[in-house]
Amino acid sequence: MEQNNEILSKLISLKNEWDECDSRIESIKEELKPLIIERYKQLNYKEQKQSYRNKIAPRKYETATRLIGTVNWMENFKDEDTDEIIEIERSAVVRVNDEWILNAFSLRALINF
Repeated sequence: MEQNNEILSKLISLKNEWDECDSRIESIKEELKPLIIERYKQLNYKEQKQSYRNKIAPRKYETATRLIGTVNWMENFKDEDTDEIIEIERSAVVRVNDEWILNAFSLRALINF
């Protein structure tokens, strides 16, 4: 019986530590949010309007418009057959309307861009 209480106590303690870590992670994310947005804007950031069809009922659509923010960059790839370097334009969506997509890139990628 005493062993069960020890195990339960340990589980409760670990659960509390876990919750504290989750809370700290959320706090760090909130601190990082303005910095990540600013970094997106420092990169080759573009905004454009995009129209799309939204299904509202079977066979019935409405056309809507949204604002898309993207980061664009050039990436080099090596052709394995010819050993030639090929430059390809890449992009990632980082904002839809007024909502920033903060996990579009890892922090490491944002730092090394």
